[in-house]
Amino acid sequence: NSGKDPGHPFATIDYAIGRCTADNGDVIFVCPGHAENVTATLTLTLDIAGVRVIGIGQGASRPTLSLTAVASVISVTAASCSLENLLLKAEHDNTIMVDIDATDCSVVACEFRSRIAATAREFVTAIDINGGAANACDRTRVINCLFYSPTAGATQAIELGEIADSVEIVGCQAWGDYGAAPIHNPTGFVLTRLSVRDCILENTQT
Repeated sequence: NSGKDPGHPFATIDYAIGRCTADNGDVIFVCPGHAENVTATLTLTLDIAGVRVIGIGQGASRPTLSLTAVASVISVTAASCSLENLLLKAEHDNTIMVDIDATDCSVVACEFRSRIAATAREFVTAIDINGGAANACDRTRVINCLFYSPTAGATQAIELGEIADSVEIVGCQAWGDYGAAPIHNPTGFVLTRLSVRDCILENTQT
C-alpha cells in the first residue's frame, strides 16, 4: 500500500517509520482499531529522528500494541521521537515495554496494561529511561500516561536508570504491585532538574 491515506495503510508501524526522513517533521497516524503484535526486540524501533507516532481513537478504539514475548520491547533509539495515545498490553512477562535510549523523546497519553486473565502477565518495567550512559536520555518527557499492574511481578512503572538532566513526568497515574516503586531511581544515578508533578502513584506492596 502507499500509506498515504487511511484506505491504503501500511501494515506495521515499524515499516512506516522506515519510510520517514530524519528531522523532517514526519508524523505517522495509527488508525482506530489497529492491532499489532510486538514479537521480539527489533519488531518496532523508532530509529529515525524526529518522528511522531500518534494513535487516533478513544478507549477501546485506540490502536493496540500487544507485547507477546519476554523480549518484546518498543525501542526508541533516535532523538526527538514521540509515542502518543497508544494502548500497550503486556501479553507476556515483558522485561521492558518501552525502552528510551535517546534525548528529547516523549511518551504522551499512552496506557500500559498488564494482563489479568487466567494466566496473569506483568511487565517488569513499563518505561525504562536509561540509554546505557550518562545524559543519553536528557529531556525525556512522560506525560498523562496510565500504568496498571495489579498482580505481583512488576518492579516499576518508570525506571530512571541512568544519570539524566531535565526529565519530566507529569500527570501520570501508576497503580500496581511494584517490587521497587511506581517510579524508581536506583541508588547512584543523579537526576538533575527532575520534575515529577501532578501524578497519582500507588504501590500495593508495603
